Amino acid sequence: MQAVDVNSLELARPRSVAVEPIGLWAMRQLSFVELLIEAGISGPLRAAILGVIIGRMAAPGSELAAYRWLGQQSALGELLDIDFGRLPLMTLYRASDALMKHRDVIERTLFNRIHDLFGLETTVTLYDLTNTYFEGTAAANPKAHNGRSKEKRSDCPLVTLGLVLDGSGFVRRSQTFEGHAAEAKTLEHLLKDLGAQHGALGGCPRIRLLNEQFLIGF
Repeated sequence: MQAVDVNSLELARPRSVAVEPIGLWAMRQLSFVELLIEAGISGPLRAAILGVIIGRMAAPGSELAAYRWLGQQSALGELLDIDFGRLPLMTLYRASDALMKHRDVIERTLFNRIHDLFGLETTVTLYDLTNTYFEGTAAANPKAHNGRSKEKRSDCPLVTLGLVLDGSGFVRRSQTFEGHAAEAKTLEHLLKDLGAQHGALGGCPRIRLLNEQFLIGF
């Protein structure tokens, strides 16, 4: 036994361990890291991807917010044996770019694995659009267009995100569209991508508009 005066202790780089091991455990169940390796993503970039994703789970925010959380608060670096404090911020932005580049195969593979793991029913799907705006002109982005901003910034160029969820709330597919895109004009594209049966778009009993969201049955 050794007596310790707690008032004499000093903390050096204190770190939290809460959602980090749970997030890593969930990723192992889905063989997520192996999926990134198959996509040809390098080791440091894979670590940054794990950091960005788990950072969004624990402290939702931007890449910059995740960078600060990883470097100043989280023990995820110790769990992955990487010093996020020495990782350039640009690596986290490149991590998001890598996820976008391989989005299609990642979404399809993960949903199939989740479907098998939980035995999900996929006959009901929720589809919704949202958009975000650019502060600048976004001249290099061909999808940036003015439209109806859901953040009341119709004076800025927008980009639209479409998201398809199954009945349990798991993401089935996502897609980016032009800033002036509308639900009805993008729904057919995603239904075809999901392999919906012929007539799913036109059948009134199958599609209902609820508060600017489509509830689809197929």
